Amino acid sequence: MQKSEARKLIGEAVKAWEAEEWQRSADLYEQVLARFPDEEPSAVWWYDAALAHKFLRNWDKALDLGREAAARSPRGEGDPAYWNLGIAATILRDWTTARDAWDGFGIELPEGEGEIAGRFGAACVRLDTDGEREVVWIER
Repeated sequence: MQKSEARKLIGEAVKAWEAEEWQRSADLYEQVLARFPDEEPSAVWWYDAALAHKFLRNWDKALDLGREAAARSPRGEGDPAYWNLGIAATILRDWTTARDAWDGFGIELPEGEGEIAGRFGAACVRLDTDGEREVVWIER
């Protein structure tokens, strides 16, 4: 694959993203990343591919691609690559990765290993059940 073809595929990936065609967008990003994993804009491509899989609830793929995105992102600065990696790892109960991701995002966690137990304050959660939307408050 030449860089000109990669640019074209990235353009198609962006269009698919804008159309919320998550699988197509992710597939196109992954095609380019297989050939150009470390180009300057690749951190964004890894992030978008991982995020698309998060939207698809493909947690294993979101985790794998999220690791790549986080590896190319600054630690401790609230970078969203760490946030999305933390979500995927937490859902999959990969506590080592989750702890590292949340720390990489900049969230201070209680010491320890395994499941994360702590008091992180109140948060709102938006629920959508059969088209009915509601916001509930939780203790994190």
